[in-house]
Amino acid sequence: MNKPLYAMLLVISGLMSYWGFRPEIYIFDVLGFGNPNPITIDNPFLLWVKNHYADLAWCLAVYLMADYLATLSYPRVYSLILWSLPVVSEGLQAMGILYGTFDWIDIFIYIFLLILYSIKTFSMKKLKLHFVGLAVCALAIFGLVASKTSRPAVRTPPAPKKPVVYTQATFILQPKRDEIFTKPSLSNILKTTGNTSIVLRVPVSEEDKITEAQKQINNTIYSTIEKELLKADYVVRDRAMFAKALEGENSSADYAGIHRSTKTDLILELVTYGDIKHNTNKYVDGNGSEQAASVNFSFTGTSAEFKLISVKDNDLVGSYTFYYTPCVDGCRYRINAAGTSNKLHAISTDTKDTPYEYVAPDVLENFFKECSIRLIKELKTK
Repeated sequence: MNKPLYAMLLVISGLMSYWGFRPEIYIFDVLGFGNPNPITIDNPFLLWVKNHYADLAWCLAVYLMADYLATLSYPRVYSLILWSLPVVSEGLQAMGILYGTFDWIDIFIYIFLLILYSIKTFSMKKLKLHFVGLAVCALAIFGLVASKTSRPAVRTPPAPKKPVVYTQATFILQPKRDEIFTKPSLSNILKTTGNTSIVLRVPVSEEDKITEAQKQINNTIYSTIEKELLKADYVVRDRAMFAKALEGENSSADYAGIHRSTKTDLILELVTYGDIKHNTNKYVDGNGSEQAASVNFSFTGTSAEFKLISVKDNDLVGSYTFYYTPCVDGCRYRINAAGTSNKLHAISTDTKDTPYEYVAPDVLENFFKECSIRLIKELKTK
């Protein structure tokens, strides 16, 4: 068997590989000889055959013909064209001039095969043989073009999303009850002290872990509590001075001595405050009917815990936890009518913010004002 026959068999085997794995190449479009059921790839070997065998077979066929022309003393230019054609074709694909997929592995295969042949000196002898060389090169170039995809891959645009349908929902949350505990001894303290003096003790925060905005919010809260105590005719001691007095006492914490030196009857300690979540899937629709969604909707409230300490007796005489619950009078939003999302949308379509992701500073300030009033009212009844 001679080299042209080998080359022809290689080209046929490459075309068979294309037809079995990648029937979308141009020559099959022209001939109408497509394969509606390409071979399924289920192992690495078939993946290699799909991606590289046809290019390897075509390259070997081209190199065989180049060597064949050289051995017959055809002008060297035609062999050079054939030897360079595989690498040039990958370069054209990389630049987008020729449709196809650039692959470094194919480049390595072409170069490896190329070094198996030695390039001889170009000769212009036997000029009449140029015609045969041109014909062979033309056939090789035709094979290159015919084996590439007929057009760039066109991505099917995604189906347009269906518009989200919203419905109006009114949420009404039940308020969480305050937790109040006082000792009987508190009543005696309030009756015997006359103008009761009180100092607010606040949580100790690490200065490097709190933002300036949070510091400002905290100061507003503390100031709000102290103002309400003043309005109720309590003698409010300076927090900073009281803290220094505590530091000046010995480590045994003689509260009776602190009482004498600061003339303070009660310590109102703000133990902690923070956000709490209220979840519900119940709402009232636009027709006034109660509905139950398949998801929970979350609303943010807050809570504050206080302790009341008798300084003279070093005795915890009261514990108070107050709650702020949003939407007790009803909050109206737009929600996903399909019930698949728990996002809340404002009634106005111009507003994009989701309400109640946090408690706003003005709402928080008003909450602590109400907490102070409720606490003072509790003390006044003793």
